[in-house]
Amino acid sequence: MEKDICYRIMNYQKLANHYMQLAYLMRNKHQFKTSLILCNLVLTSTARALYIYENKSNPYSQDIIFDDFLLLICKNLNIDPEIADLVHKIDLLCYSEEDFTLDRKIADMLIEKTADILNVVGWRLMNLIKST
Repeated sequence: MEKDICYRIMNYQKLANHYMQLAYLMRNKHQFKTSLILCNLVLTSTARALYIYENKSNPYSQDIIFDDFLLLICKNLNIDPEIADLVHKIDLLCYSEEDFTLDRKIADMLIEKTADILNVVGWRLMNLIKST
């Protein structure tokens, strides 16, 4: 695989890991909605890395939507369908117009599932890159 493409993929994966660390930090400071927005960014950065791998180019749009993310991971990596529910929940909670209270237990569950996705997709993506 072209070195420049591998470099971009690794950068998006590093960015996703940094967002994940910030999500944990915000959760620990009881900023639950902020931590979910960071989880949203984790999934978006991961989707961009997958898009680059799949298409061997940068995304045309800076806005890869979650549907694109789900399509990419289900098509190439055979990830559990629970991801669709997680992505939908996070998206609704992050961008809800309603004022809501999010408790630590729910935030922890969503953050941990996001971290699991990041680990699984990141591991599989790195293995795909190494094998090409």
